[in-house]
Formats: sequence, C-alpha cells, structure tokens
Amino acid sequence: MGIRVDWDSQDKAIITYSFEGYWTWPHMHEAVRQVYALMATVNYTVDVIVDLTESSFVPSEAIANARQLAVSVKPHTNYSGTTVYVGMNTLARTLLNAVSQIYYQMNQYHNFVFVRNLAEAYKVIEDQRKKEGRVHTTVNKVGVIGWPVTHSISPAMHNAAFRVLGLLDWSYELAPVPPDIVRQSLKMLREEGGFIGVNVTVPLKQAVMPFVQPDERARAVGAVNVIDFRTNLGTNTDVVGFIDDLKAHNVPLKDKTVIVLGAGGAARAAVYGLVGEGAEVVVVNRTPEKAQVMLADLTISAGIRGADVKTIDEAAEISPSLIVNCTSVGMWPKVDESPWIDGVPFPKGVTVYDMVYRPLRTRFMEQAEAVEGRAIGGLGMLVRQGAAAFNIWAKHEAPVEVMYEAAENALRSQ
Repeated sequence: MGIRVDWDSQDKAIITYSFEGYWTWPHMHEAVRQVYALMATVNYTVDVIVDLTESSFVPSEAIANARQLAVSVKPHTNYSGTTVYVGMNTLARTLLNAVSQIYYQMNQYHNFVFVRNLAEAYKVIEDQRKKEGRVHTTVNKVGVIGWPVTHSISPAMHNAAFRVLGLLDWSYELAPVPPDIVRQSLKMLREEGGFIGVNVTVPLKQAVMPFVQPDERARAVGAVNVIDFRTNLGTNTDVVGFIDDLKAHNVPLKDKTVIVLGAGGAARAAVYGLVGEGAEVVVVNRTPEKAQVMLADLTISAGIRGADVKTIDEAAEISPSLIVNCTSVGMWPKVDESPWIDGVPFPKGVTVYDMVYRPLRTRFMEQAEAVEGRAIGGLGMLVRQGAAAFNIWAKHEAPVEVMYEAAENALRSQ
C-alpha cells in the first residue's frame, strides 16, 4: 500500500493511495486512518484517489469489510470532496455502491466515482472542483510560440502530463508570434500574459536568442527552443530529446559511424549531440558548402572537430551504423518523398532515425526496413524534448509515456 499527497496549490490537495494484491479489511482500515490523519492537518476540502489497478478483492469479505469500515471510522469533515476509484471491476463497483449507501445513511455527503485510469481520475476531480467553485484562480501558463503553431500537438501532451500529475492549475497554450514582433511578444507574454515559460518552434529559434540568456548548449547549437521567463534563461532541449530517444531505443553511438542528412538547425543539434556521445559523424547535404559552414560554426561555438562532409553517393559506401534524417523531406503532405534519393543503394541492415513525425511512418523508414534495417520515427524526440522543458517549468519529473500516448493520439486525430 502506498499513500501520496499532491498539494495542487495553497488550498487544494489530492490524496492518492494504492493497493497491490488482495484488498482486505486491515488494508482498508489502515489506509483510511492515514488519510483522515492527513485531512486533519488542513482546513479545506480534500479529494481522494484510490488506485486499485494492481489489486483484487476477496469476494466473501468485500461487502462486510465496507460496512465495518464505514461504522468504525468516523469520516473527517474535510472528507466531503470527491473520491475516485481507479481500475474498477464489477466486484469493486459493488463495493463502491455499498459504501455510498452507508455514507448516505450516516448523513455524510460524498461524491464517489469510478474510472479506468489516473488521467481520467484527475479530470473528474478537476471538473467537480469547477462545478463546486473550488478552482484556484491562479493558473501557471506555459505554451509554444512560432509562426504558425496551429497544428502543434504540444498542448495535448503537456496538458495530459499536468492532469496525470494532478497539476490542475497548470495550462499549456498556443501563442502564435509573427517573426517581425518577437521582442514585443516575449515581453507581453512574460509581463502581461502571465506565462512562466514557452517552447519555441520555427521560425523563431534563432530570433529569440538576443532577448534571453542562452545557456552553453543553446549557444553551441545556435538555437533556443525553451525559455523560462522566471530566469529569462534560454536552452535547447532538442539535443536532449534526440539523444534520450536514441538511448531509449538502445541505439549505440560511441565509436559508431553516423550519417546526418541536412545542414539546418535540426542537423546542428544532432551533430552536437552525436559528437558529444562519441560518434563519428558524416554530414550529407544537397549543398555541401552549407554543410561545411555548419561544421565550421560548430567548431567555433562548441569546439567540434573531426566531422566530415560527403556526397550521398560517397556516404552510401561507408557502412554507417545509423542514418539520421534532419530535413523536412517526407513530411506531410509530401509523404511520397525521401531524403535518400532514388538510385543510390540504401545501406543494408542500417538503423535510421527520421526526425519527421507527421506521418508516423515515412517513406525513408520504409526504405530502411526494405533492406533489413531498423526504423525509428521522430515522435519520441518531440515528446522527450517536451518532457525536458516540462521538468524545467514544473519542477516535476515528466510522465514520458503519458505524453507520448497523448501526442500520438493527437497526431492520429488530425
């Protein structure tokens, strides 16, 4: 059994307690005793989540235990919020109905609900608080700036993370900012809009740099994609998101040959991260001169040396371990295109990482799998760079799996 208290804000709390194995009378009695003790420390309504996803009941004892519990422990006066049972089965619903009737007979008001998962539980509590006027007026706002941002899936994944962690007074919003009013927009978001921080997407990742204090990584990459207005610090979590996702897929990097396709901002982040992990990097770009300029810039800003520039024909002969697409080729709606041009042999058995995530499965990925290779899409990078930003703003460990599921669902619904 585990008990956790989530203090949403000064006047809101959610108590979560979970059970593993059989849910018996001693377990219930001890849990409720501890919950009531916690309630006694505050002077406002407390909501409760009972996580039963890993538990089961002894049928012969369930109803008797519920009645024994109700008559033996006098409900605390703060126990008048909402209790949400997670992972309910038929027997648990029977138990819930019995407890509800007992509380009603004792003239103790309480709102009992059952749901399938924790995300739904927090949503139920949020809705009930709004209905009862128990919503705190202070909202911690974060969001994404860019031009345009209409199709961003970041709000879906961040708001899902806030809900599952019980951070119900946090909100992630779209904030479209034209490139010609960046300075004014940042000032307005910080001073008048009430934003704690923002993600930065194209075409503003370089444009915001004069107006924040970029950290070492952002200066090295030459781009900021996360701003914390509380400190005016700008950082780049694209590097973190990319490398973390490769590691999550158990892709080895040290002393491995990696081909990077592209020479834009995403390629700069990829080269920086890959070299930092000990990979041997070869850059391929339609305009080799642009790739050479990029590497020269990284030598100056980050001390990176040893990366090479080759044509795609030359690169195809070097037997790479990994190929990373850092271009937008193959992105919706031009889904029939690939950065690996026709007529050039595709390295057999290679792992490819496509930073494109719309569509989830690209032609580039299909080319790799057709020659016994492994293909990884870019949605994980998007989620993990967002999770790194989440950690900076909320000071909570981001629920990566929840964010991934929300992002994937948002993509599929578009």
